[in-house]
Amino acid sequence: MMILPVVEIFLLISGILGFGFWFLSFFTSLGRGPEKFNLRGRVSFKDESFLRALEATSRTTFEHGGLPQILNNGDGFFPALLNDIENAKKTIHITVFILRPHDPIGQQILSALLRKAQEGIEVRLLLDSTGSNTFYKANQLQLEEGGIKIVWFRPLRFGILTRYHRRNHCRAFIIDGKFGYTGGSAIGQEWTGDAQDKKHWRDVMFRVTGTQARAIQRVFNTLWTNACGEILTGEGVYPPIEEETTESKWISLTSSPVLETNLLRNVLWLSCMAAQKGIYIQNSYFFPSKYIRQVFIQKAQEGVDVVLIVPNINNDEKLVYYAGRYYYDRLLSAGVKIYEYQPTMIHSKNFLADDCWSILGSANMDVRSEELNEENVLCVLSESFGLKMRKEFNMDLEKCKEINLDLWRKRPWPEKILEWVCSLLGRQL
Repeated sequence: MMILPVVEIFLLISGILGFGFWFLSFFTSLGRGPEKFNLRGRVSFKDESFLRALEATSRTTFEHGGLPQILNNGDGFFPALLNDIENAKKTIHITVFILRPHDPIGQQILSALLRKAQEGIEVRLLLDSTGSNTFYKANQLQLEEGGIKIVWFRPLRFGILTRYHRRNHCRAFIIDGKFGYTGGSAIGQEWTGDAQDKKHWRDVMFRVTGTQARAIQRVFNTLWTNACGEILTGEGVYPPIEEETTESKWISLTSSPVLETNLLRNVLWLSCMAAQKGIYIQNSYFFPSKYIRQVFIQKAQEGVDVVLIVPNINNDEKLVYYAGRYYYDRLLSAGVKIYEYQPTMIHSKNFLADDCWSILGSANMDVRSEELNEENVLCVLSESFGLKMRKEFNMDLEKCKEINLDLWRKRPWPEKILEWVCSLLGRQL
């Protein structure tokens, strides 16, 4: 029998230990953050203490302003965006994760931007080098020759290798600094139409004006400056804003991948803790962190109505789909209600609590959005807007199938094993 030399045994053990250390570091939450979150005292959306606590948690301050306009699916979003582009007078700024230049909607929007650039309008595009990887040099050269400024967020190059997986997932469309859009949509053919079939997704965008549009502009400006070094100024970027009615209180949050601060997670957790009646969530890539799972379970056990709408097998990211399902059992056991949207992929990213507190924007309810992506959300405290959001939620709920706990536990063992394996990879999906 051959006996391995001491050196080879040492190398073998070192390799096994090294692999184990790497696996635990990248694919588990060991050592990341506190064991659980606690709230000192109680909060509700009617108390000033909630506003002050959220300001401290989000590192920003509440402002007063109007209400976002809800734009359902591509049929609601793209005509409004194209109309604002057509009427632009000074600037057009867009950052989006996916822009497919060869899709018909991509061609239509790029043609509109090119026309405006040739009229002398300043057009800037900030594109994620991973999400928009079908954007070839020829496309870029043609647009830049036409006067459009294009900057890539974290292209693969030496110096950013350890940060390359941290992507820009923000949605920020701003025209003349006066009209802004955010939400879940990107620029590709699946976002067109009216969610009428599996090739056309369900999604929501929101059009804002005034101070809320300026907040969206700030999102773009921060990312643009960090990507290319240009600091934007002037009335085309920061136009005078007329005094607005105080229909709502709101904050704008930009979440960057810094584990120690994790603003998005903290805001979501505190928002759940303030809920007294109901938490209603639509999200496309559902793999919540342990803190969010804990607060879902706690609120459901307190009698708060916790309802989730997530994709069914139509999900385009199957690994995330199976990873999220790994947690269904413990959530359902606590009283959380889970519904899977049936007609097509649901890509909406909306949070509503007590029909008065809405969170909307680019963020998914997964660890990647919490810890690895640049994300932007708008948080709006308004009962009238919340009731509109609840109406949209209920309409989508009619197209869902509820997950029954007893039937869920009877699903085949291969599915359970697949869900467990995918959950181990969930932090990097």
